[in-house]
Amino acid sequence: MRESQALSEFADVFSALEVPDADGLRARVHMAAILTREIRASGWTQVEAAGILGVDQSDVSRIMRGNVHGFSQERLIRLLNILGFNVVLRVERLEEESVGCEEDRSSRPGQRVEFAGTRP
Repeated sequence: MRESQALSEFADVFSALEVPDADGLRARVHMAAILTREIRASGWTQVEAAGILGVDQSDVSRIMRGNVHGFSQERLIRLLNILGFNVVLRVERLEEESVGCEEDRSSRPGQRVEFAGTRP
């Protein structure tokens, strides 16, 4: 990344920092945020949430702090499913002018992956 580039030129902080697998990390962080919001809205303690989700309290703590390292997308999807969410994966082709764009190396050219956590 050129020092003169402003953060606003990038889709998000993951792209700006050129994080490996930025799309996957972005999706996992988004799912963790939904889990956190739901746990808080339900008024559960971390221990109660862990019992409902079938994980350790330390896992709930890590998720709620946004630490998704060690959590696969599949595992987070399973946790969202337990809480009544249906996770939808949408893949669509990007517009031609953005394919192969130098500024966004976080995405593979011609692809965009989006996750939407919704209740069935």
